[in-house]
Amino acid sequence: MAAKRNTKQQALVIEAIHALDNHPTAEQIYLYVRQKNSRISRSTAYRNLNKLVSSGVIQHVKTPNSWHFEVSIDRHYHFVCSVCGSIYDVKLPYDEKIDKQVSDALGGEVHLHRTLFEGICSKCKK
Repeated sequence: MAAKRNTKQQALVIEAIHALDNHPTAEQIYLYVRQKNSRISRSTAYRNLNKLVSSGVIQHVKTPNSWHFEVSIDRHYHFVCSVCGSIYDVKLPYDEKIDKQVSDALGGEVHLHRTLFEGICSKCKK
């Protein structure tokens, strides 16, 4: 984790992500943290989210309408429902061959790829 003075704030942010489950937004995380400690500002919560992402403790998921966060840092794919906006982890193995194919095609070096599937979840489809 980052600087000592932020350890409690970062712990609250991580607690919020666990408690809110299912890929909460930065605003949802802030509101949760604010309930636990009314002295934490929005900018402090957002700054700690960025620090945690940068240090690899959590990761973000960019959807068409917002950024979401999760504690699962393994490489995996996501599905977002275009009706209700729910985000799901997709239980497919990460395909490193795609990284190599794109690296070869571009003559560069791909470190990872992020895939977001969009559609209608099973709950909304009913």
